Amino acid sequence: WLRKCLRSIFAETSEVSFEIIVVDNASKDRSVQVAMNEFTGVRVVRNATNLGFAAAVNQGIAVSTGRYVCLLNPDTEISDRALERLVEFMDRKPDVGIAGPHLINEDGSTQSSVRRFPTWSDQLLILSKLHFLFPDSKALSKYLMRGFDYRREQVVDQVMGACFMIRREVIDQIGTFDESFFIWFEEVDYCKRIKERTSFQVAYFPEAHVLHAGGDSFQKVSAGKKRRWYAKSVRYYFRKHKQWGAYVAAVSIIPFAWLVGGVASLYLKTKKGRASAEAAEASRKRS
Repeated sequence: WLRKCLRSIFAETSEVSFEIIVVDNASKDRSVQVAMNEFTGVRVVRNATNLGFAAAVNQGIAVSTGRYVCLLNPDTEISDRALERLVEFMDRKPDVGIAGPHLINEDGSTQSSVRRFPTWSDQLLILSKLHFLFPDSKALSKYLMRGFDYRREQVVDQVMGACFMIRREVIDQIGTFDESFFIWFEEVDYCKRIKERTSFQVAYFPEAHVLHAGGDSFQKVSAGKKRRWYAKSVRYYFRKHKQWGAYVAAVSIIPFAWLVGGVASLYLKTKKGRASAEAAEASRKRS
């Protein structure tokens, strides 16, 4: 993925000057060798241990020199001058502090990448996995902004950090990412800080297209570890932004939510297994 990502940047970015900084969080594959040996001018920051997303981003920002900083996941591919289009957009819109592009799934469909700021009710549904059982709940639909028009440029609460362009003045005003977040909610927190502490806006820009495989690295992480990371970030986010009701709810309900989540996971796995068995039996009978 990193090789494809870097190739796409060079192929689709020629009208603006740029630098590429790869921060490697103690990967076990050949990512460092790919970045250093196959691409000219790519700067690599190597960590002996996995410091988490926010800390790694800050290392990249610290050595960057551009008037914009674009956070880009390695499982992305740039198409049709996407980075140049984001730069042109932000040059035209001096009030935009962060811009996110139109993210696309591997099958070409639109990836849901715009959210409202979280509340205790939508996060309870996610932590307990009840969002799989009640996908049409009002709280979840509001948080996920279902019905959002991804064809139209809009000011939003937050955009996904997979491709996240920041104006340098924003970094100068509010600083870098909060390293208390190991993974998840660091970009949500950053968008929240912009809203609360600056006059800049967060914007979604549909004319820049970026393919995002989404969560490829997370396939190697156990479900339990991901859930613990997510819960820790949720609690810290609510406490940091003094959403005390949400924080108390998160702290008190998370153990129950994990229990419900385990039951929900078992139910969904059983249901999926039953459906697969029925499909196999139907196929056997047809043949």
